[in-house]
This record gives sequence, C-alpha cells and structure tokens, in this order.
Amino acid sequence: MAQVLAARDSLSGSIVKLLPRLLSLYRQNINKMVQPYDVSVGQTPLLYLLNQKEGRNQAELAKVLGVKPSSLTSMLNRMGKTGLLERRASDTDQRAYNVYLTDKGRRVSRKLSAITRFINERTLAGFRGEERLLLLRLLEHMMSNMRRQSAELSLANPDELPDE
Repeated sequence: MAQVLAARDSLSGSIVKLLPRLLSLYRQNINKMVQPYDVSVGQTPLLYLLNQKEGRNQAELAKVLGVKPSSLTSMLNRMGKTGLLERRASDTDQRAYNVYLTDKGRRVSRKLSAITRFINERTLAGFRGEERLLLLRLLEHMMSNMRRQSAELSLANPDELPDE
C-alpha cells in the first residue's frame, strides 16, 4: 500500500511539473513560427474566434476568452496597430464596438491554423491514433476534475488538510 501511495504522489508531482513545461514549450514553438505575422501566441485564440464569427462585441469576446475587458482592449489595440483587425461602432449599442478581421487578419488566421496543425502533428509524433484519442480523453477528464475542484476549493479550508 505504501508503494501505491508513493507512486501516486510521485505521479501527481510529475504531472504538476510536466504540464506547465509542456505548455511552455508548445507556446515557444508556436511563437517561433508566428513571429513573422505580427502576432503572438496569446493573440491566436482571438484570431480563431473572429475567424469563426466576425462582428462579436468586446464584452462577448472577453467572456469567451476568459480575460478582463481591459486586457482584451490592450490586445485589440496592439492587433489593430498591426492591421490584423478593426473595431466598428455597434449598430445596436452606441457604447459598444464590434470586432472584425481585416484581409491581413484573415490571411494570418488561416496561416495560424496551418501552423497549429504542424506543431500538433510534431508534438504527437510517434503516437498511434488510439493513443492520441486516449490522451485527449484523459486531458478532458483532468479538465473536468479541475473545473469541479475549482468550485469545491471555495468551500475547503487549507488548515484542515493533512500535512505530509
């Protein structure tokens, strides 16, 4: 039983160390490839969203991206200066702006999709199809656990947790 607990604790520690490293390397590799397009890896989710549906308002985009409206405004300003997108006053709300890709933004968004596929394929090199599906299911399961845990954390008292 002690070996099982030690292995479990070792695995937990490994996951905590490996996932941030993996994400960091993934972001570094994408950043290397997107630099020539005046975009950063942090801006890619916004480009993907706008490529799916242009004309979204800033409040909706901030909510979907899970960022503060002020952070989104800074990102929109930077991307507007590089010619990737434009903001237009809303027809229905004088205080709101809707966001649209420019022609350059559409080209870059298509290129980002190709870059992401390229990086993903190399990241998963050597994995068989069923292994890729299993990895995806396991990561989704972990995400589900973390979402559920997030709600539970507000009720937990760290002082009541056992020390090691």
